[in-house]
Amino acid sequence: MNRRPLGMPDFWIVMGQLLAILLLCFLEYVFIKNKFDFWNYIVPTNCLLFLGFILFMAFQVYLQRQEEDDFRFALVLLLIGPAISICFNMFKYATDEKNFYGISMMTAYHTNFFAQGIVN
Repeated sequence: MNRRPLGMPDFWIVMGQLLAILLLCFLEYVFIKNKFDFWNYIVPTNCLLFLGFILFMAFQVYLQRQEEDDFRFALVLLLIGPAISICFNMFKYATDEKNFYGISMMTAYHTNFFAQGIVN
């Protein structure tokens, strides 16, 4: 059984993820003309994306601390990405315009899918 405590490398991973999300938010703020879309749709989506990153990491730590032959919850890890993507749909509205709001939302979806692929 692996019961190593979380250390500084784990802290720096979380801080790097937070910095990446904040940089993404800054770029989206600069490029999105409609600030209503930014504050009401993009910021909550990016918060959900960061929550998904935290859930991916926390669940992996949880699985590492289980007994070596305990695989009961391993497949739950596969549900985190799709659940986060479903939650993104709360902040997505249909539009025919080609604007940076749509690009930002697709960036969130794709980043979530990439993170799920790396975790698996």
